Amino acid sequence: MGIFDDLTGTIGMVDDDRRSLDSLERLVLEMTPGLRIAWSVIDGPRAVSLTLDARTRPDLVLVDLSMESMSGVMVCCRIRRRDSMVKLLAMTSFAKETFGFDVAQAGAQGLVSKNDEQEILEGLATVLGGGVYGDFGFVDARASFDQLAHETPKRADLVSNREVQVLDLMSRGLTDLSIAKRLGIKAATVRKHAQSSMQKLNAENRVQAVLKWTGHHTEDGMRRQG
Repeated sequence: MGIFDDLTGTIGMVDDDRRSLDSLERLVLEMTPGLRIAWSVIDGPRAVSLTLDARTRPDLVLVDLSMESMSGVMVCCRIRRRDSMVKLLAMTSFAKETFGFDVAQAGAQGLVSKNDEQEILEGLATVLGGGVYGDFGFVDARASFDQLAHETPKRADLVSNREVQVLDLMSRGLTDLSIAKRLGIKAATVRKHAQSSMQKLNAENRVQAVLKWTGHHTEDGMRRQG
């Protein structure tokens, strides 16, 4: 009997590298037979939506910190601002010091090395058990929720998940029609989301909105290094 056989619960996973997700799924299925994978997705906004939906909410979300559509830091922050129960475990393939304090402030309960399977399993066991994993000031889910509740949200925190998707696709040069087809919505809806995001980011036009959004990624730990 393995040391992680007694772990129980449900987990969600988000990482925009499908191969990494496949490896993580195999690790969990082989080493933690008591855990159930509720879902695994490659899109940050999708992970946030699934976590905040009572029908698909897992006990823990394993979050990669380097993703194109939405960084893991923001994924954690968006979940924690609205949920005090779900446990969040972040992972990075870079030096943990790069993101440790940022992800702790964003509401996560721990940070593990993406390249260390033993550490991932230990982190899952510790955080699922109600503890914290790492030396960056992590606190439990309820305490981190309370901390964020007393902070003034940044402008970028006010942008909705759908608006994030629209901004991301706009930054790639896609037209409204192309974005609409990609997201399965109408072009008029794309324009509505673009206008809303401009207002929230205090931008005078789309170009400025995109520049402010991509600049936010750089400033808030979204350095594509997770």
